[in-house]
Amino acid sequence: MTISSTTSRVAALTNGSSNTFSVPIQAYLNTDFTVLLTDIASGVGVTLVLGTDYSLTAVGSLAPPQWSLATTVTYPTGSVLQVILNPPETQSAVFTQGQAFPSLATQTAIDRGVMLSQRLQDQISRALRAPDSDSSPALLLPTAITRANTNLGFDSSGNVAVSQALVAGTLSRASIGAFLYPRSPQEVAASVTPTDLSWPTTPYHDIRRYGFVGDGTTDDSAAWNKLGLVIGQGASGFTPEGPTMVKSQVTITAPAYQRVSLFAYGTQIYTTGAIYAMNIVGGFMGGLTVYGASHMNYTDSLALGGFNIFGAQNIALIECWGEFSSSIVSSANYSAFVLQPGDPTNDNTGAFWNRIVRCGTRQSSGNVSFYSPYGVLVLGESNANNIQDCNFSACAVGVGVVNQITGGGTGTLCNALLIQGNAFEGTTVAI
Repeated sequence: MTISSTTSRVAALTNGSSNTFSVPIQAYLNTDFTVLLTDIASGVGVTLVLGTDYSLTAVGSLAPPQWSLATTVTYPTGSVLQVILNPPETQSAVFTQGQAFPSLATQTAIDRGVMLSQRLQDQISRALRAPDSDSSPALLLPTAITRANTNLGFDSSGNVAVSQALVAGTLSRASIGAFLYPRSPQEVAASVTPTDLSWPTTPYHDIRRYGFVGDGTTDDSAAWNKLGLVIGQGASGFTPEGPTMVKSQVTITAPAYQRVSLFAYGTQIYTTGAIYAMNIVGGFMGGLTVYGASHMNYTDSLALGGFNIFGAQNIALIECWGEFSSSIVSSANYSAFVLQPGDPTNDNTGAFWNRIVRCGTRQSSGNVSFYSPYGVLVLGESNANNIQDCNFSACAVGVGVVNQITGGGTGTLCNALLIQGNAFEGTTVAI
């Protein structure tokens, strides 16, 4: 008496003509099986009843025997019949001390233990489990309270974790966004909590995640500064077309040892009270490329500049513009682009290795006899910068190179400044 086969489940397709099926599974009793009939199209299965829906007859010479199943009716094509070894999890043998060794009963009990092991293995093979190559997987589910109304997933180590809570009610862009665009690692590192998860983080973090309105009136400074912090953690950013109002200083931090981008084509930055439309810092051995942003300085006579590269390195401004009206430039000390040291007392903090490419200035309206003082103002020892293929209009000086004496500066001028391929229209002095 041995169990020579590891088979514990067999399946057969119904064909509308056969009602007898071979069951090459060893078992002692016909009650040691569960029989399922599953409709292939719908996946709906039912458990058949012994004696009503089918019969099982022992066949062959093995002990325990194999079986043959006969269904009461002939099932049409389109279903699958499964016969599963499923003995009761009980021990019916009783061994009395001092009696003769009951070899048959002992063998039967051992065989039933093997059958239970086969059933258990069948269930394990159909379950989610970690491969043996995983040394120490943590696949225990969190408590019911922790995982209630959440989305089951896996963390960065491949262990079981629960994520964003499921949102009750009607699906919306915001509720779906909580799953598609949860708080990103860069936002966590920057201590920035998004207020609208419906906007994406890939391939770019959208500024509308942070309360951006973009109507040209509402102050978007906070949203800009949150995006600036996230960019500083190595994320690229995106701002939509149209007007945005900035009423306090916006700082964009370029990451170190990593280069990212800010895509701002069509973004029109209006300022009221901000010294610069965009103050850019950081970038050591990394950097930032800003594409397509414009400073629309129509009303802010306090603004000193549009884009201020403040002691930053490896910054590229591509196709960015400063636009102004004559009523502003006649009374303001305004420069569309500024490169200056982060610390005016330390020449080594200059804005190094930056590029201003295909950018420019223009006057929106008014008397063209009024000029902006500078298109680009290079202050102090801001070395190894490149100003190329730009168009500067309505500027007293297209590119101004100025020693920085105010604020404790040493008065040193920059060096290695490459100025090439630029157009100067209506400027008093090109350079």
